[in-house]
Amino acid sequence: MPIQYLGIYLQIDGWMGTFLPVWAVIVVPVLALRGPVAGFGRRVAHALWVLMVGVWALSHYALLMMLPDAVSGAGGAAGIVIFMLLMTFLNDATQFSWGMAIGRTPIAPTLSPKKTWEGLVGGTLTNGFIGWVVVDNLTPFPDWAGVALGVAFSLVGFGGDLAMSAMKRSVGAKDTGAIIPGQGGVMDRCDGLAFTAPVFTLMCWRLLG
Repeated sequence: MPIQYLGIYLQIDGWMGTFLPVWAVIVVPVLALRGPVAGFGRRVAHALWVLMVGVWALSHYALLMMLPDAVSGAGGAAGIVIFMLLMTFLNDATQFSWGMAIGRTPIAPTLSPKKTWEGLVGGTLTNGFIGWVVVDNLTPFPDWAGVALGVAFSLVGFGGDLAMSAMKRSVGAKDTGAIIPGQGGVMDRCDGLAFTAPVFTLMCWRLLG
């Protein structure tokens, strides 16, 4: 993790696409050879998942902080990161609220019974509206981009929540930790962010040219 963030700070060309994506695929299987042959693929898959989601994906917010002021708008690079965090965490709240209010149709009843189609649609529309409202104050993007980003955050964040829930259930865990009372571990609060951060970074590159 320190090496990943140091490479971002030093702005090494191609760092995000080479250090972890390439070297992890080469090094992790070699390290996994120390264990028994049985379960080799499972050990490699778990280690790669942790590195790519817990380190590589989340580190995109640090990459956004390196954006120059000339392209990052009135809010600067911090404004863009705040926009990403705001939209990701509000998405969790809006989908939950709509689901509790009018949710009737579960999307994945055995995996996450509280997630409903009504909550997803209501949260996505709400997130699009919130993106339209706040995008001008935090980013250099136009209003239509705020709507598009809000919808994208909602859909990608939802997929991230389900994927992380499935991973935790597959190893017999409900939460990744207990550091936050009643909320689980830090990764339980960042599971959607691990998916929205790289997608939003890619969209920023496209929007900012």
